[in-house]
Amino acid sequence: MARGGYRIGIDVGGTFTDVVLVHDGRLTIDKDPTTPRDQSEGVLGGIRQLAARLGGTLSDLLGKTSTVVHGTTTADNTMIEMSGAVTGLVTSEGHRDEIEIRRGYKEDIWDPALPPPRPICPRRQRYGVPERLDFEGNVIVPLDAASCPAATSRRRPSWNWHHRYLVGLPMVDVQTVGAGGGSIARVESGALKVGPRSAGAEPGPACYGRGGTEPTVTDANVVLGFLNPERFCGGTMRLDADGAAAAIRERIAKPLGLSVTAAADGILRIVNANMANAVRKASAQKGIDPRPLAMSATAMTIAAPATTRRGVTGSPSTS
Repeated sequence: MARGGYRIGIDVGGTFTDVVLVHDGRLTIDKDPTTPRDQSEGVLGGIRQLAARLGGTLSDLLGKTSTVVHGTTTADNTMIEMSGAVTGLVTSEGHRDEIEIRRGYKEDIWDPALPPPRPICPRRQRYGVPERLDFEGNVIVPLDAASCPAATSRRRPSWNWHHRYLVGLPMVDVQTVGAGGGSIARVESGALKVGPRSAGAEPGPACYGRGGTEPTVTDANVVLGFLNPERFCGGTMRLDADGAAAAIRERIAKPLGLSVTAAADGILRIVNANMANAVRKASAQKGIDPRPLAMSATAMTIAAPATTRRGVTGSPSTS
């Protein structure tokens, strides 16, 4: 087939890299574990699996592909988890508290009691330098370049974005919520909480058997039987159901005095409530009636055999 007939979509997530192939009026989907140290490995691995489903090689598939659309939630995950590099802020002298005053954007201007988000960088890492412009951009006080955080920046490189901050780039309106398969469940002050911290792809959920010991949403799905340990990712990956149960038992069930099943059910109830609240925030709170809208789940677990049929290969899942 001549180049130009196939299109590939890629979404690099915190735990899995999802790939979709549009070809001959059909969709073929697959996924491969995300490789945090070099995300290209997971991307190529996913495309290679697509090629294998069609009975060809990576080169064969790419030779027939005209378009590759790439997306990633890596930046969103970094903002949600506050897991990026330590960040500093250089601003005009006397304005280092501007980030907390937040005159540019607030989620709810009618709620004076709304607490601010955790600062991108603490006050001690914000540096004011002598300089001043007037409202027309004319220099009132020239920049004192000698006073600018270079030697200090090299010694103490700096946290990334937080999900309650507005990113100054044009993009599709996206509401992010820490509710993925890798979201970690924990008990804090006697209450069960889920996310936003994630086990990611390395070590991943306890059921992956890669050294993870903290219970996640995926572990809860395994314990409750929503995921088949023998057929995860189309049988390319086998899950440790006993490891999932052990993690939930030690970290959630025992501290709360629950059975493992009840603890797993509680994890899913909370993560589902988190997602429902995110939908409500993006719709009803903005005056949008969600009832006529369609919901599309993007996380997919391949459960079908390694063959392609008319339509979609695989089935949606809560992984």
